[in-house]
Amino acid sequence: MIDMWVYDEMPPEEGMFVLDILSIYRFVEDYKRRNPKDKDVIEHLWNNFKGFDGNNETEYMGFVQFLIQTQGKFSEQMQYLVTTDNFNSHMPCVEKYKKMVQKWNDLGKKYQYPKEAILEILNA
Repeated sequence: MIDMWVYDEMPPEEGMFVLDILSIYRFVEDYKRRNPKDKDVIEHLWNNFKGFDGNNETEYMGFVQFLIQTQGKFSEQMQYLVTTDNFNSHMPCVEKYKKMVQKWNDLGKKYQYPKEAILEILNA
């Protein structure tokens, strides 16, 4: 059963990319939890992980489902399971997420940021 979630085509660097974007959304969720009145972040279009396109980014979506649903990692994302249609964004997201990861790297790849840096990452 585990084979259905893992794709041979996904190189290790792509797996790391998925882990990076989920890490970004982990600290965004933490920020939102600690700052529930910050509408700039909470109402931002990219304030939560939307998943990956099931038609064109299937290997990424499958890996996310495996990490979150099967392994129980990044459990803070489970709250979005229904609203994201099982982490299927129904739109391409890889390029957007790559820009976000690049901005995160540019900012020092920390796991806690002030509002301004979070907005820079979300706006990338």
